[in-house]
Order: sequence, then structure tokens, then C-alpha cells
Amino acid sequence: MDRSLLEISDDARDVHFEDESCVGYDHDSQHVAITTMYDRCGTTQEQDDNYIIFTNMVTYYKPGPENGTNELITREHYLHIPVTCYLERTQVLEESFLPKGDLYVSGEVRIQLLCSLSKANSGRSNVA
Repeated sequence: MDRSLLEISDDARDVHFEDESCVGYDHDSQHVAITTMYDRCGTTQEQDDNYIIFTNMVTYYKPGPENGTNELITREHYLHIPVTCYLERTQVLEESFLPKGDLYVSGEVRIQLLCSLSKANSGRSNVA
């Protein structure tokens, strides 16, 4: 995200996911980045017929005084950016090869990979 969205002196670690221990870092002098795995940092998962959908919220806190006082500093929500990733449940992949020698091969082989990212399957893929 563009660093101009932050206050001038704020640290990239003021940006975080739902899990506040998952913080941003300086990608370069003009951008703050934040990354996570699909099952970390408070990311939620939903599924429909076509997609596996991962959702999280990037939040930036702005330091500020507590309601009318100048003494106590609190952290208020300043910016919320919903982040959603859609993975297609089914994709068609193609591959071809040319055998060596005078071998004539004809036919079709189909392999179907089913990916389930539920905790019960621990992110393993099943081959059918």
C-alpha cells in the first residue's frame, strides 16, 4: 500500500491484519507491504460452487489523544482495507509430450486434482 496513506512518522508495523501480531513491513521507501498464508493472521475461508474465498482486513491505527485530553495516547482505527482472494475450485490444465522412437501413441489421460483447504484435510490435495 502507498506509504502516503500513513502519517509521516508512522511505522509500517502500525499496519496489520485481523491478528494484530501480523504486521506490515517497509517494501521500499514509498510502499508498505503485508503478507500472510491462507490460514494465518485471522484469514477466514468460505467456499461456493466455483471458488474458495479467503478474506481478511488490513487495518492501520493512528495514534491520538483520548477524547479531549492531551495526556493519554490511545490507538484509533484510521484505515480499514478489506482483502479478498478468490481461487477457482476447478481449472483446466493441458500438457503434451512427444515420445522418443518409432512409438505410436493414441489416447487421452485425465487427472483430476481436488484441493480442499479445510482443517480436516490440513491443506492436502487429493488425486482422483
